[in-house]
Amino acid sequence: MVGVLAALQGCSQDAGKPSARPVDYVILTADTLAASAARWRDWRATGHVVELAQIGKIVGDKTSPDDVTAAIHDWVQVRFAARDTKQPFFVLLLGDANGGTVGPDVVPAASVSSASGAITTDNSYADMDGDGIPDVALGRVPVRSDADVDRVRAKITAYESTYAVGKHARRINLFASTSGFGEPADTLIETLVFKVVEEVPYDYDITMTYAKQDSPYVFVPERFSDKVYERINEGALMVTYVGHGYQEGFAQLEWNKASFPILDTAQLSKIAEGPKAPLLTLIACATGAFATGDSVSEQVLRGPTGPVAVLSSTENSHPYPNAIFVRELSQALAVGRAPTVGEAFMLAKSRMIQQDDALRKTIDNAVSSQFDAQTRKELKQSHLYMYTLFGDPAMRVAYPGVGATVTVPSQIAPGAMLDVSVAVKGTPASGQVVFTLETSRSDIRGTLQPVPADGDPQRDAIIEANYAVANDKIIVSATVSLQAGAASAKLAVPADLAAGDYHVKAYADDGQHDAAASATVHVAP
Repeated sequence: MVGVLAALQGCSQDAGKPSARPVDYVILTADTLAASAARWRDWRATGHVVELAQIGKIVGDKTSPDDVTAAIHDWVQVRFAARDTKQPFFVLLLGDANGGTVGPDVVPAASVSSASGAITTDNSYADMDGDGIPDVALGRVPVRSDADVDRVRAKITAYESTYAVGKHARRINLFASTSGFGEPADTLIETLVFKVVEEVPYDYDITMTYAKQDSPYVFVPERFSDKVYERINEGALMVTYVGHGYQEGFAQLEWNKASFPILDTAQLSKIAEGPKAPLLTLIACATGAFATGDSVSEQVLRGPTGPVAVLSSTENSHPYPNAIFVRELSQALAVGRAPTVGEAFMLAKSRMIQQDDALRKTIDNAVSSQFDAQTRKELKQSHLYMYTLFGDPAMRVAYPGVGATVTVPSQIAPGAMLDVSVAVKGTPASGQVVFTLETSRSDIRGTLQPVPADGDPQRDAIIEANYAVANDKIIVSATVSLQAGAASAKLAVPADLAAGDYHVKAYADDGQHDAAASATVHVAP
């Protein structure tokens, strides 16, 4: 073992050059993808010490699924043991699983047992100490050809090498189906989702597209899917779906006894290149079921444009751990700003088990009459294995810039002028700043109109207007110059603004660099 560890610390396999650092990025590839895997290795060798291995050499003549997965786990564990413990450790599975078969063209998935049945998982290869929580930042690129590998790599390269400033840089777009469990469960789930949304720092903008007929966030049913594609294409840090799903797609919008697709997966070609490719998170059943068939997650990742990483479940997931996972992932990204998508995924899973705070207690209390503490623990543990990262775990997340501080008074009266200022440390030092005074995300300030019956010529225009009002949280805004890293403005607080907490956002950019910040102000007479 000592000799193996010394060898690992001395060189990167197949790289041909000695390294003073231990391996921190390993690629396990299907044998048939050796050529494109080598190109991936050479690409990631800038910034990482990479080791590339073919599954056939790791597995040898083993054919038993348990023996095969144990061999892969043990191979990773040896490299993990030799790592620099101060640095993250990345594992990329490059290849499809193909129904659990063993052969030169597959990278097999593992399988674990749970109360609800067997779970197809890659998490077993990331868990080094047997507690279910990943110790390794692991992702899978489920591809079958060298062309697929190169296409995904090109998407990630473009994502990491370019950054366009703008609203998209700080936007999170949500789309959702109803829970379908009836009342009071539906209202409870919606309430918890908005609590999760409210926790996200107000540095970020959040939109909602909700497939519920009586919601102000609903869109024209015949064009609902088109609106979701538009939201994906307009650019965002993350696009998240919460609702029902299956391997090939998503639930339907039920509208006056007719059904319309929430996202028509027969039209994935509508995903186009936008200003910022998003991370895509699918909090739904089986949308990541990659071991048999071709899941929607795989199809999206392999596309030439669009999302550069997809996080989804391989099995039928449960609303309770789903709510926890989406909350902890949003915290890992928007609050923790984990440097890479793999580290964000690791942190979210760790927080699923270890986090204990007021919102987690609220979520637990909401289901305590249905599930005792042990059952809740088992549900959370099972979902550590279900949720899978499709993409490169070492891909750096393109967050908006930091270093800005917004200053506002603690309280202001309706009808008064609100003095706001921002200071930016570092870049940008010049350019412009957009200040906005906004409502909370769960509030709607504008006027909503009753939706006419189907067939009324005004129906679609009114639905669109309501959707725009529901998603527009801006009360007043001002655009001013940024000079020497500072800017200030006066915002006219409407005289009819109700008492409560509001949010001042500042977004500074110079065309190349940006910084976002926010602060809360209380409006009271």
